[in-house]
Amino acid sequence: MKTARTSLQLTLASTLSNLKRLEQFSREIAGASGLAADAVDNLAIVLTEAVGNAIVHGNGSDPHKRVTIEAALLPDKLVITVTDQGKGFNPDELDDPLDPANLMKESGRGIFIMETLTDEIEYTFTESGTILRITMLSGGKK
Repeated sequence: MKTARTSLQLTLASTLSNLKRLEQFSREIAGASGLAADAVDNLAIVLTEAVGNAIVHGNGSDPHKRVTIEAALLPDKLVITVTDQGKGFNPDELDDPLDPANLMKESGRGIFIMETLTDEIEYTFTESGTILRITMLSGGKK
């Protein structure tokens, strides 16, 4: 994994129109980290899901609230944190997206997708917001 820069950061107002800025940011992270081609695509999907969730579910699409994305480029992995200003949620209370009763629902698969495409996901809930920590190993998802 390349490490020309050790970290990259982007802060967005909580409007879905800002998701288009993630495409360039994702390419910047991928280029600086040297991720494999399939991991680059996974990164773009994961960032879109994570930031979209932070905007809509975390910050309630309030344009006065911010979402901060920070990527730490380490020799053997990429660690991305997505921080919102929302009250958080209980991951154990989410519906199982693979349950036949949930297959036709329009939402509810974002976290499942992120967990599938990354090596590790961790949530921290604070009084000032939710922090999602995503880890992708340099070799890609095993």
